[in-house]
Amino acid sequence: MPLWLMIFFQVLPYVPVLVQTAEQAFSGKPGSGAAKKSLALNLTGIALGGAAMKMPMLQSDTNKKVVLDAVAGAIDATVSVMNAAGIFKKAEPAKS
Repeated sequence: MPLWLMIFFQVLPYVPVLVQTAEQAFSGKPGSGAAKKSLALNLTGIALGGAAMKMPMLQSDTNKKVVLDAVAGAIDATVSVMNAAGIFKKAEPAKS
């Protein structure tokens, strides 16, 4: 199994927490999906940067990108499931 895939599987259990954290950070802000995903990916990137000190393979920008791309797909899937389950409610636009 490629090393990047093993790292992805170690990150995967944290994706729902990342998604919920981003949801809370932007709660009540309609149309903030891209910003939420960006926050979750940035947090993952920071964690991978710290892990790179112990895992030299993550010092490669290419390897880090592969892991982040896989995490991005996992974020999309997690959001889809949570939306379908009604866990996240769409914010109502502010009335003026």
